Amino acid sequence: MTGEVLEGPGTARPYEPGGGAGTGSGGGQPPATTRVFSWSVREIEAGRIGLWIGLGLLLLGGYLVLAPLFPAVELAGSAALVALGVVGVVAGATQRSGSWAVYVGAVVAAVGAAGLLAGSGLVRGEGLTTIAVGLALLGLAAWRARDGRGWRPLAAAGGVVAGLGAIEYLGWAIPGFPSLGELLLAGALVGIGWIVLRNALRPGPPRA
Repeated sequence: MTGEVLEGPGTARPYEPGGGAGTGSGGGQPPATTRVFSWSVREIEAGRIGLWIGLGLLLLGGYLVLAPLFPAVELAGSAALVALGVVGVVAGATQRSGSWAVYVGAVVAAVGAAGLLAGSGLVRGEGLTTIAVGLALLGLAAWRARDGRGWRPLAAAGGVVAGLGAIEYLGWAIPGFPSLGELLLAGALVGIGWIVLRNALRPGPPRA
């Protein structure tokens, strides 16, 4: 969208680059009451991504407030997140936008898919959104590996996130299942015990 806004009385008319809009036939500077603006999706690549992030946060905040009160809003919002995420992935994959759109779109679509499945009653339980985000990160890691790019940090992050979601889900599904803190404490004790045992069984003179 490109145009010219007149702050005084009158109507907006198309802005013609190099045509001297609002300057008269003799050219020169635009009048003081004229302000020219332009906006396009390509501005994201020029560092204007903050506009989109701010708008997305406003919409997501409104969704989080209304979703618990109105189930229809939850379903509609989740479906909208899925659609928005798919659009981002397609736009990034086809190079119509930066590669960042693939990552953001995959995560947004995963959040929307988890909400859609839970809201429709097809899947129940806690930690579904966390699991979905972890799987999305693992999928992105596989996509990067296919293209021969670095994938290990993304795969590690996806595995950790998906694992945390799985622990949360198992805690909901299985009565008495250890909490995350208990599992972390148990893992730390096992690790320390293994190190101490290995040093104790190592051949050599006993250490003071």
